[in-house]
Amino acid sequence: MNDGPDRRKERTRRAILGAFNELIIEGDLDDIRVSDIVQRANVGRSTFYEHFSNADDLFMQAFSYPLSILADGLTGRGDESALESILLHLWENRARGRRTFRGRTRERITHLLLSLLRQRHGEQWDGHRLRALSEAVIGLVRAWLNGEMDASVPEMTQAMASCAYRLLAD
Repeated sequence: MNDGPDRRKERTRRAILGAFNELIIEGDLDDIRVSDIVQRANVGRSTFYEHFSNADDLFMQAFSYPLSILADGLTGRGDESALESILLHLWENRARGRRTFRGRTRERITHLLLSLLRQRHGEQWDGHRLRALSEAVIGLVRAWLNGEMDASVPEMTQAMASCAYRLLAD
């Protein structure tokens, strides 16, 4: 069995991402520092920087996957069941989600979603519409997680699709 450099790198990367996720569960994203992550992951600071340029880079990479599913779902190119799975995960972890979808972290998530929408569909729709869509959808999710609106996962999926349709329709 060869446990070469690629496997070790991947295992280290997973350990760092896992440590980051554990720290998110325990506290506020804005308070997480590289020193906390490396301590939790049991890796050196230089090892962290071999994989990520800084804590913000780690944040962006950690949130890229679920927000990519959201971006694809909003533009009709995604799998509705995958979008519902992401929403279900958010709902089941809504205490964590409430912390995530507020303040500076909310701004970062909104910016990342906008970036992903532009990567996929930037030529098709103007930037103002994509920005409005990003803000609206993150606002919907925040309100839902905070209990300001009562909706099932399928109803949330439909609300987001409706919002996207109205903002992106010509």
